[in-house]
Amino acid sequence: MRKVAVITLMALGLVEGSLADGFGQGANYFGVEFVDVGFTGNVAKTQDYGTLGGSLTFGTVDYEYRIGKYEITIDQFLKATNADNRIGDDDENYWDDGERTVGSNAPASKVSWYEAAKFCNWLTSGDAYNGAYLFNTNGTLTGVNRDLAMYEYGTVYLLPTEDEWFKAAYYKPIDDGSYSLYTSGYDDLLTHGTPYGWNYYHGYEGTVNSSPNFTWYVGYGAFEQNYTYDMTGNVWEWLESAYDGVLDSMSEWRTIRGGGYGNYNGHLPRSLNRFDENPAQEQGMIGFRIVAIDGDDDKDDDLIDDLWEVKHFGSITNCAPSDDPDNDNYSNLEEFKNNTSPHTWDIYLGCFTSIELVWKTVEGTNYQIQCSSTLASNSWANLGDEIAGDGLTNIYFHSTRNSDKKYYRIITAP
Repeated sequence: MRKVAVITLMALGLVEGSLADGFGQGANYFGVEFVDVGFTGNVAKTQDYGTLGGSLTFGTVDYEYRIGKYEITIDQFLKATNADNRIGDDDENYWDDGERTVGSNAPASKVSWYEAAKFCNWLTSGDAYNGAYLFNTNGTLTGVNRDLAMYEYGTVYLLPTEDEWFKAAYYKPIDDGSYSLYTSGYDDLLTHGTPYGWNYYHGYEGTVNSSPNFTWYVGYGAFEQNYTYDMTGNVWEWLESAYDGVLDSMSEWRTIRGGGYGNYNGHLPRSLNRFDENPAQEQGMIGFRIVAIDGDDDKDDDLIDDLWEVKHFGSITNCAPSDDPDNDNYSNLEEFKNNTSPHTWDIYLGCFTSIELVWKTVEGTNYQIQCSSTLASNSWANLGDEIAGDGLTNIYFHSTRNSDKKYYRIITAP
């Protein structure tokens, strides 16, 4: 489904380049540009948000990801909806609806959180209901599972968490643990207007653009410290995160950040401000940007492939390498190496510490025990010397632990 074109723009610090991923086909083809966000495991920022949540900490992310260079545009959203009409409800062209004429490269707005999530799913899987955001056949959100989506699709497209968004907006690319108050990289009030500033309400100057075309098309203003545009101003942006930090109900209010064209004097569109909104709400001042996370074989560095962990445990955080949930004396790490189930007491020989061969011998007959890894006719190897039959039962032990799967047979020696 996804076609990928790569455009590299060299940058410094946090953002190492700009990438465009392509989606759709024919007249509905479009690209989304991203910037890389590095410095994994960076320190977080604790601030007092007062009535907006008290003392809160944001910004640390221990994995690499990419964030949209621009807010998602009307053109991009409508092309996705043309391909899958379950994504939106055809009013996302608010800033290019005839009454307002900013153009199709204005940010898509009047987009609910659920519609933004379905857009992300479609980028991931080609299906509005399948991706990291789990919708039932009636279009009702039933859960969020990023790990499962990475297991199934590799690269996943998502709404940013509050940590992902905050880091890309405010973490300084010198990587000294510091954050700025504004996305410009400074703590001073932002420049107002274009082409070298930001789109917000500035005192007696008012809005940058007059009614009814308050927004501007994406990428028109100044680029920010991490090579994004409009993470301050233009329109507010939906985040994946619940406002209280714990997404334990699919209908609870989500966080929005960044401020919009009508927010006063740059005080609202700064790192100390965050607000909540009903995920079903659609407003002309709310849009979104997306992040992309590319699949990593072992993101938690526990020597077990992440896809195997998600398949058997639902998440990479639920699988401890030393645990043995099926009590077969093989740890999760050993089960992974053997390609066996960690929840089933395995029957094949490699899951035992030794193999015991028992048979009734015939007096005067010699026996040879052999093993093979493939069952090919030329692959059988002798184990030990011939055994002389004495008419009694013979027992033979062979250690199998930490060895490959083997097949055994007992033949009469010539």
